[in-house]
Amino acid sequence: VAAWCAAHKEEIELFFLPSYSQELNPDEFLNRQLKTNLRLKGPKSHDETLEHAKEITSTFKSEKTPIRACFTNESTLYAQAA
Repeated sequence: VAAWCAAHKEEIELFFLPSYSQELNPDEFLNRQLKTNLRLKGPKSHDETLEHAKEITSTFKSEKTPIRACFTNESTLYAQAA
């Protein structure tokens, strides 16, 4: 990774965020989607919750739409690829 970064240093742009800025962090939007989906499935045992979480994250990875949606909020537009 370090070699790639060194070779592409002109293309890398850093964004320094406040220490706690969930509204600016696309990961927080994805976490919210995961938690909402888990809550909609109803209360389960710990093992069932983990299994549902694996299913949901697998769906996120395969469909890509939930992940892309995290970058469409006005507060996260800075993170979209140019």
